[in-house]
Amino acid sequence: MRNYISYDSENGILFVHKGFSKGEKFKGNIDVWGLVLDLSNKGKIVGLEIINATEYLKDSDIDKKILENLSDIVLNISQSYRAIALSLIFETN
Repeated sequence: MRNYISYDSENGILFVHKGFSKGEKFKGNIDVWGLVLDLSNKGKIVGLEIINATEYLKDSDIDKKILENLSDIVLNISQSYRAIALSLIFETN
């Protein structure tokens, strides 16, 4: 399944969503270290928003030009009871 991605350059918000599996729907979100994580009714993280994305990602050399030319983002999520690991792979046109 292809991720839904959007970048609002005016407000600096990057949004990535993996989509829902059958029977799954949005339950709520939590704010963690400048990331807003979207949670499903099955307890899975299904998306994230990065507020002020250029500032948040500057140490990774991801700038506004890259964000404005995204073709996809691979969002990998590993969850356990005590930890969450996120990785993002940016693909541009």
